[in-house]
Amino acid sequence: MLALAVLYALAVWWSTTQALLWLVRSAPKHALNALALCLAAACGALAVAAADDGGAHAAFVGFTAGIGLWAAFEITFLTGAILGVDVPSYSDRWWAKAWSAFQAIIWHELALIITLAVLLVATATSANPSAAAAFGALWVMRASAKLNLFLGVRNLCTEFLPEPVAHLGKHFRRRTMNAMFPFSVLFATLAAALLLRAGLAPDTSSSQAIASILTATLVGLGVLEHWLMLTPLSALDLWSARFMKASRVTFARPLGATRTSI
Repeated sequence: MLALAVLYALAVWWSTTQALLWLVRSAPKHALNALALCLAAACGALAVAAADDGGAHAAFVGFTAGIGLWAAFEITFLTGAILGVDVPSYSDRWWAKAWSAFQAIIWHELALIITLAVLLVATATSANPSAAAAFGALWVMRASAKLNLFLGVRNLCTEFLPEPVAHLGKHFRRRTMNAMFPFSVLFATLAAALLLRAGLAPDTSSSQAIASILTATLVGLGVLEHWLMLTPLSALDLWSARFMKASRVTFARPLGATRTSI
């Protein structure tokens, strides 16, 4: 069952990412935003409903609901529906550049934080907090990735940015590595190890064990994505370039082709 949890997390992570990459470049914005609204409502209700079920299957349901809820917000981000304010920085000081970068995504970040807080409160005393755990793990790993992109990494992955958010690439910096990166990877790896240990503990219930393994796998995949930011590999090649080309859609101009500044 625990091996199944790892395979399930991998399958959901991969298929959800592929679906999002295809949808945001092929479907109309209004249809995508309507889909995001319906997906958020359905997955939010499913997460709360599954929270009181201590069965092993409920952990998979809650995990899927958490991923679906995250995907809904990801759609609104990539379409530019919930984003921020594009205010240029008129100072070379790091804090001014950081504030300008944060303003560019401020409404989306606040929406994620509020949603995570609601999930944590709704499932605080429940038998199955897998939805909140999945959503929280994705938020932490994505926040870490954003900070590392701001501070500088080798692979900026701007190929993933469609036109509505292509301007965010100006806040990325191309560097071999930044001082925060090793700590990001270290703490995330330790978190994944601790979650894995909790999932394998003999006194852990089946629901909690599966939830821990699912979350550990998600964090581990986040660590992998962090390491890929230090490689020269093309992000689109890693995410099945043939699949993306088959959709016959247009990508935003890769901002990573030239050095960007914060």
